Amino acid sequence: TDTSGANLACSDITNGSAISGKIALIDRGTCAFVEKVERAQNEGAIAVIIVNNQPNGIFAPPGGVGGITIPSLMISQADGALIKAELVSGPVNVTLTNPGNPNDKDGSLDNGVIAHEYGHGISTRLTGGPAINCLNNQEQAGEGWSDFFSLIFTTDSSNRGDDIRGIGTFAFGQPTDGTGIRTFPYSTNIFASPYTYDDIKSLSVPHGVGSVMCAMLWDLYWACVEEYGFDNDIYNGTGGNNLAIQLVIDGLKLQTCSPGFTDVRDAILLADELNNGGANKCLIWKTFARRGLGFSADQGDPNNRSDGTEAFDVPPSCQEILFMEKKTEAISVPAGQNLTYQFAVRNQKDTLLTQVTVRDTLPEPLVFIQGTASCPVSVDGNIVTFVIDTLLPGEEFTCGFDAHIPLSVETSSYTYEDDLEGNTSSYLPGALVGQDGWVIDTTNPFSGQVAWFVPNVESDNDQTLSFPIPAQTTPVVLAFWHEYNTEGGFDGGVVEVLPTLTGGGNWIDLGPFALKNGYNSSLANNNPLGAVPAFTGSSDGYIKTTIDLSAYLNQPLFIRFRFVSDNNTAVEGWWIDDIRIGKEVSFLNTACVTAEEGDAFCTGQEQETLITVTENSTSVGEALNPLSLSLAPNPADQEVKVSWVMDRPEPVTISLRNMMGQLIMRESVEADQHETRLALTNIPAGVYLVEVASISGRSFLRLTVE
Repeated sequence: TDTSGANLACSDITNGSAISGKIALIDRGTCAFVEKVERAQNEGAIAVIIVNNQPNGIFAPPGGVGGITIPSLMISQADGALIKAELVSGPVNVTLTNPGNPNDKDGSLDNGVIAHEYGHGISTRLTGGPAINCLNNQEQAGEGWSDFFSLIFTTDSSNRGDDIRGIGTFAFGQPTDGTGIRTFPYSTNIFASPYTYDDIKSLSVPHGVGSVMCAMLWDLYWACVEEYGFDNDIYNGTGGNNLAIQLVIDGLKLQTCSPGFTDVRDAILLADELNNGGANKCLIWKTFARRGLGFSADQGDPNNRSDGTEAFDVPPSCQEILFMEKKTEAISVPAGQNLTYQFAVRNQKDTLLTQVTVRDTLPEPLVFIQGTASCPVSVDGNIVTFVIDTLLPGEEFTCGFDAHIPLSVETSSYTYEDDLEGNTSSYLPGALVGQDGWVIDTTNPFSGQVAWFVPNVESDNDQTLSFPIPAQTTPVVLAFWHEYNTEGGFDGGVVEVLPTLTGGGNWIDLGPFALKNGYNSSLANNNPLGAVPAFTGSSDGYIKTTIDLSAYLNQPLFIRFRFVSDNNTAVEGWWIDDIRIGKEVSFLNTACVTAEEGDAFCTGQEQETLITVTENSTSVGEALNPLSLSLAPNPADQEVKVSWVMDRPEPVTISLRNMMGQLIMRESVEADQHETRLALTNIPAGVYLVEVASISGRSFLRLTVE
């Protein structure tokens, strides 16, 4: 038994006296065989029996070092279970002999085994960066990448995809088309290698899980070879085999830490987009879909191999159908401006299509602008139509036009807007655990020059970024743009609210109120926040999240972004930009395409409408300081003078809150006063928020106490 309590000998052995002078029984897994044997030898063991952690046979443990002098061998999982059962009742006598079996070969002489083991160095160093090892989750495919490297380095132009290829066949004394040490051998022949995504739920971790990914990657390898040919020059060649290897390598670089299977697939798709302009998108989709990792597949929590859903479909753009894409580049459009739509109609079938007709129904209040279409169109009311006489197999037809958004349209309006380009003193960074907190960052803003950023460090960390918002009298949403790249399933962020009147002084998670792009997964229980839903893993760039605040009307609120990490694996972190609170208005524009042969396809494009200037919009400074609140001095030590300005005398209440939103001090001031002094002698050094509230409004300013 080692210090982890397991029978693995991957750390110091705790029952050394029990194995001294005896044969040590050790389970396979987690660390190298030589480490296990060496630790047992150091404790006085005279031999080591390693129990396989998979039900599919045994092989000679690979590798060795000069300091090891005791023999070792492997037995099957079933035989190991029998011995363990007998050990409960007392010692078991085992005799080791060397019959000179010609099939008992050292794994160090198996080219595939050596390539496999070196392959771990590639996957662990490329995923998350060279200083990080974040392939520890249940659904990570480390063993699969290593099997893939084993296969590609033992393949030449004489091989075919439907060949039967096992891993460790030499060490097992098997021919190269033997089953090897996995449940099934590898082959594009689905009957010989029947792996699908759902199989990871029942196969061993990590070897069984990895074998399913390798089957998919091996299919991809031969699909690329079929498309682009084979090049014997593995390093400088231009064949499909070279393409597949590059996609897998670059996918490792691009994927998130602690990746699940769809993370791996999506990183390879992204690699193809970056390297080849997406030229092989459909080839990649069809390959993964063949084994259940299709367009609708869902990996669930990458820390849980049992909650995924397999699917065998591909996205519409890769189906053999009449397909149409409808795009607009604008994120938001001011009222009174024009919006440009672009259409791409593509015949993805192998037969000719005729009288291909596109009908775009413009929603109220959009108005088609005559003379802007790039192809002949007809307009009947709010329906815009164009016809393509013939569309050859594989042919694409493009057309575009402009639509006008009248000034009279109902628009989005905000009572709070902040692009973070101005004064950020109303934001309160706080550290609940650790030191690596929120900072203004210039490397990755969504808009402008800056964004808030908190790093994902490899230590226990719990960092908050809080800010106050005025009371809202009508239903509103919190909208913000953010990007995150964290250790998936372990480190991540949440959004919380502190209602000043109804919350009982407790921060409340806003995740259940998300309307768009809410939490994407959950965290494990080894961080300061615990096992909760959160933003974790990778957002693949900036996304906009919208949260309903209607449950917290008629009271000032504090909003905070909270980020936690555990003590293992640093990645990048979380960026926040362009924060808004108010009413958002959007409309959905739907277009359909049909053909004489009966084919049809519809697509929609949601477009948010915004107005740049509106009487309902309040700047951040006006929203947070309508009473012209000032603090002097700031930073302060013994006391601070609080001053304010009002049109008419009104009594005010002054509150001092810490960075968690907790009330530290509160006092009332008579109506005829416009300033007061707060004693700070008993207030610990730190950052606080001063609030002055009257019937006319509330003002907030940040105060630093030294």
